[in-house]
Amino acid sequence: HRQEYSEVVAFHVQGPHHSVLYLPDIDGWQEWEEAGVLIEEWLRRVDLAYVDGTFFANGEIPGRDMTGFPHPFISASLQRWQDLPAAEKRKVRFIHLNHTNPALRPDSPQLRHLEDAGFAVARRLERAPL
Repeated sequence: HRQEYSEVVAFHVQGPHHSVLYLPDIDGWQEWEEAGVLIEEWLRRVDLAYVDGTFFANGEIPGRDMTGFPHPFISASLQRWQDLPAAEKRKVRFIHLNHTNPALRPDSPQLRHLEDAGFAVARRLERAPL
């Protein structure tokens, strides 16, 4: 899970034809940078990336300041990756969405924004052939 109980891990799964990055729960992209690892480099290296999308943005939990929550907001990831080539954006599938995340609703403006920006939310039973 996250680092308050153990190490944060990501899995790089390499098949005979394709590869996948699986990173369902992370405190933030900055910590990777401090360790000398750029998520953007991993997006270039893999064919598909399943990444933490727990929360869309601050304010989705009423009455709570979420700025200290240990997850990168989808909105922040979209902003960070806005200049990636379209092919890189298409690789990203947000997973681990909290029940409060509006990107779970097929009719939400947040999901439409995410998809219009070139990204996706993983779908139930989605498969990634390797």
